[in-house]
Amino acid sequence: IFFRNIKSGAINHLDRVKQFSFPDLHILVEENRAYDQAILFLRHAAEVMREIFSEEWHVKISTNKEFYTKKTDHFHEIEVALNRKLDISLEEVQSRYFSYKLGLYVNGAYSEIMIFNLQFDNTNARLFNISIDNGNELIVLHATLAGAISRVYPALIGKGLKKKLKIFPTALAPYHIGIVINKNCSNLELVLQLEGIFQENSVRFLRDDTQTSFKAKLKTIDGFWTPYLAVVPNSATELSAIKFFDRTELDVVTIS
Repeated sequence: IFFRNIKSGAINHLDRVKQFSFPDLHILVEENRAYDQAILFLRHAAEVMREIFSEEWHVKISTNKEFYTKKTDHFHEIEVALNRKLDISLEEVQSRYFSYKLGLYVNGAYSEIMIFNLQFDNTNARLFNISIDNGNELIVLHATLAGAISRVYPALIGKGLKKKLKIFPTALAPYHIGIVINKNCSNLELVLQLEGIFQENSVRFLRDDTQTSFKAKLKTIDGFWTPYLAVVPNSATELSAIKFFDRTELDVVTIS
């Protein structure tokens, strides 16, 4: 989805991040093939939406009455491809460069947020004199992850607020892993060895070695949406004794 062009740097609030790049795909295609290309993109977008947001997303389309009437079959194909009912807004006439604009939305922490955007542009190829030898009309498909990273964050926060555990994907989490050290742990050298391995591999970690309960430590780590957890038992003398948990797949972490 995005690229960070420095080896290390915090993600929360985009600290020390030089650049984020969002690919904006433009496909120039003959009109008779453009509809299939649009469906292909939407199928891939739907897969991503389901992977991240499960079934908690919806579809909005803005188009005009003439185009909708002529291309009813295409809109039905979109419904089938996305397995979603379409929320369609109809204008009297086409007022912009696209004959329809489609967005895949989620309910974020505070408001509705568009994640993917598709525009079926039947104007700009002609406007900029872009043509092909056979004289057929060209369509420009604008297919992109909508907006910027600032949209993905609140969308994921909104998802997290609906669940018992608040977890970010590894790429977005301020810390990749939380290290919980029992308050009676006597082998801090082992912890430093583990942290050294994390640092060598650009893994961001948060250590909680405070003299508090395990429940309190877990609450602190949850506050940073941390997807992985490392628990150092009292008796640990080797790295293999450290217990690791994937927080994205567990509702409750129990430590014996």
